[in-house]
Amino acid sequence: MANLTSDAHESDRDHESPIFSPYEPAHKPSTPFPVAKPSPPSTEKWASPSVIGLFGFALTTMCIGLSSTGNLGIDGVPGLAMAAAFGGTGQFIGGLVALRRGEIFSGTVFTGYGCFWWSVFLIDVVFPKLFEMPPSGNDMLIFWWMWILVTFTFMISSWKHGVGICGTFILVFLALVALAIKQHLAIHEINNEEWNRFTGWMVFLCGLGAWMTGTAVMTNNQYGRVIIPL
Repeated sequence: MANLTSDAHESDRDHESPIFSPYEPAHKPSTPFPVAKPSPPSTEKWASPSVIGLFGFALTTMCIGLSSTGNLGIDGVPGLAMAAAFGGTGQFIGGLVALRRGEIFSGTVFTGYGCFWWSVFLIDVVFPKLFEMPPSGNDMLIFWWMWILVTFTFMISSWKHGVGICGTFILVFLALVALAIKQHLAIHEINNEEWNRFTGWMVFLCGLGAWMTGTAVMTNNQYGRVIIPL
């Protein structure tokens, strides 16, 4: 009996505990969740990487485009140097800063195209010179088409970021399509000099668009008002 009485008392205590209480009122007000105290403002500051990212892409693209026109006496050395230093490394760092700031569009764009320019440098310089692995025509055709797909994705989202960014991505998309067509002609041993020059100027124009957009972003930021509309 002592054990039964003890068990009964233990059962009563269980029912009265806050963990299990079937007798509480049906409309008992719920306890609000505790509100976390706001954290002190961070002293960490990250400037917008848009200008460095746009300029890295712009200058590299313009150098490559001018060397591809074939009638200006410019070789690919400046463009390849830019691809490693500014278009590749500088733009990639800008993309990391953008991702750190929580900017998924600009962060993905800048890191993506930074890797693009490093890929161009590897394909044109590193693999042929160090590993004796020059790319075939089909290799480059696949390369251009992969970047056409990625650029198309960027172009869809660029409408939310102003006329300057949108126009730049349209030019980049068209330039990549022109490069893919040029590569397709080369695979079939068709050397169309007019198309080659057209492609070079298209590449230059998409870089020029990025430069104009970067100039507008920096100018408007420095003067605190719209000097060059985007």
